[in-house]
Amino acid sequence: MKNGENMIKRLLSASFHNKLVAHFGIVLLLATTIVGLSSFFIAQHSLNQKGRQILENSVQQALTVIEIEYENSQKGFKTQAQAQEDAKISLLGPLQADGRRLIDNHIDLGENGYFIIYDSLGNEVMHPSLEGQNVWDTTDSTDSDRYIVREQIDLAKGHPEGGFMTYNWNLLNSDQVGQKYAYGLYFEEWDWIVVASAYAVDFNSDANQILFTTLFLILILLFIVLHLINTYVQSISQPITQLLGGIEALEAGRYQAVDGQKSDKEMGSLVDGYNKMIGSLEENAKNLDRKNEEITYLAYHDEMTGLANVYGMKNQIDQLTKSQIRSAAFVLISIRGLKTINALMGFAKGNQLLKEIGQFLLFNYDARYCARASSNEFAIFIEIGNDDAFNASIESLKKALSAFIKSKGYGITTDFRLAIARYPDHGDDFEGLFEKTTLVMNLIKDSPEIYSQVYHDRMKRDMSQKIKLMQSLAQALQNGEIIPYYQAKIDYRSDAVVRVEALARWQSPLAGMVSPGIFLPLIVEMHLTDDFTAYMIDSALQQYDGICQKYGGAIDLSINVTPSSFLNSNFFDLISQSLKKHQVPSGRLILEITEDVFVEELASIQEIVGNLHAIGVRLAIDDFGTGYSSLNSLVQIDFDELKIDKSFIDKILTDEKAFQLVKMLCGIAEIYDYQLVTEGVESLDQLNRLKETNLHIIQGYLFSQPEPL
Repeated sequence: MKNGENMIKRLLSASFHNKLVAHFGIVLLLATTIVGLSSFFIAQHSLNQKGRQILENSVQQALTVIEIEYENSQKGFKTQAQAQEDAKISLLGPLQADGRRLIDNHIDLGENGYFIIYDSLGNEVMHPSLEGQNVWDTTDSTDSDRYIVREQIDLAKGHPEGGFMTYNWNLLNSDQVGQKYAYGLYFEEWDWIVVASAYAVDFNSDANQILFTTLFLILILLFIVLHLINTYVQSISQPITQLLGGIEALEAGRYQAVDGQKSDKEMGSLVDGYNKMIGSLEENAKNLDRKNEEITYLAYHDEMTGLANVYGMKNQIDQLTKSQIRSAAFVLISIRGLKTINALMGFAKGNQLLKEIGQFLLFNYDARYCARASSNEFAIFIEIGNDDAFNASIESLKKALSAFIKSKGYGITTDFRLAIARYPDHGDDFEGLFEKTTLVMNLIKDSPEIYSQVYHDRMKRDMSQKIKLMQSLAQALQNGEIIPYYQAKIDYRSDAVVRVEALARWQSPLAGMVSPGIFLPLIVEMHLTDDFTAYMIDSALQQYDGICQKYGGAIDLSINVTPSSFLNSNFFDLISQSLKKHQVPSGRLILEITEDVFVEELASIQEIVGNLHAIGVRLAIDDFGTGYSSLNSLVQIDFDELKIDKSFIDKILTDEKAFQLVKMLCGIAEIYDYQLVTEGVESLDQLNRLKETNLHIIQGYLFSQPEPL
């Protein structure tokens, strides 16, 4: 305090010249400090407001994801637990072995920001490191009387529009405490309080850079000015006027440099320093603008393909439908076979396919109305006229997309399905149109024959019936409604039954006899494949004694197994325990696996095949020649039987190439000592043609239809 008084006395006693220098220095210090601090606080406030908006938008996006997963669980597409876990993975990341979740999503909440989900009791439903813990009594890091979790829950549940709060909390994986913003909404159906949180430092770190840059340049300016003013007071009036003008422009938000060409050397240095400060502030402002642009871009675009995402497309379509557009088609495109490409060629090839399809859509359609809707789905919005124009547009799309996929070399493994809704007949906004096409896609995506389908009202009834059927199917295994039917395999040389194949048939109390073509895809969709496989193996082996009595003596039993069940780590134990339980000789069991199994690593298949062979179980490749196997696979995997698919047999009377191919397969089987079986033989002409080969074990309606024991 005393030192300050002495400095004031020296200033008052100083000469007018020194006073002028001192006063000028003080004024410059105050002005530049005010400008710097004003810029800092304005930038900080703006960034914090932007951050709060980002948090609110992020929670809205999170609620959209959760509502979609909730609808999936309500419709029976997923269990509630699976839907909830899928929502957590989308919002935060997969659960690790140590109970933590990696922060791995496309929503930018800053370096230290992340999503949190509580329930009403304060349990951490989702958290990077505290998941599963009760945090009801958690308090502010700097205020032990403030219970932040209770406050957040009350805000979210008490306000339908959600609520913001600010508190102090440790940065993630750090002991450092920072001010944290959080915005929460309540999702009543699952009793979830969904919170997006981020630290203030994540949003206003650029403002700190402005402050530090300003303070540093202020010190430089003061040093230069105080050094020069003593000699050049008269020569600096004009530059000072310019500087003041630049400061006024800066206060008004304009970054205006000063012309120092008419200044002397020292004053020119001051002007250069000021211009550097202006340049730094302007560059920081541009960086902030670029960052905001990036955030906005990622919020409405797909980074991989460059197309809009569903949020971006929604904005565009909702704007378009408010104009004078009279008729349009909304098309949802599902790309099939992506999993196979990823498995056979690698994820880079799968991503390349997605990018190329994105470029195809951008080239052929208005970029504003093209979007990547999900991992393997795209959407386009096409303005059309009458019904003829509508049909022509859809046919043109199908032909062009099919030709494009084939031209890129994906035709063997890849195809597509189109789900179509018409505007305004089926919906007058994006939400309505997207809902209708999603419903259509759920009905046709696994169809082997339907490549495109326009929405119609009866599809809601079809979906309702499908859901009811799925609900019935979930109980069918427990109630024993699905039973094995058996189709004989005949050695035509002796006209004797040498083995039988167990085929699933469902007699539903509600729907009657349900075709396997209907309920088997539903089993896959409901993730009941492993349960179904175990059920069929147990049921067929339980009836083995009855099979032997019906067909006379010991007989081989074939059972179909899906690749996913075959590769399950518990599959070998299931087979060995079931054989032991029902006292069936292991050498009488043949497991039929489709060629899809070859999309997995050969080493895994070899190990499982070796273990099964060790106990005497035999393996057959079902539907051989229609999937993903190769001669290399046949050499490396020691299968016992090849089963020629019906599609080959259907052509042997009319297509000489098909018959020669069957003969070639017979030769391969003989070389590698495989038993060869053919299915789908339905006429004597087909049988007589096959007698020209060394194939003699026949399965088909010519000899036997599937029948219960």
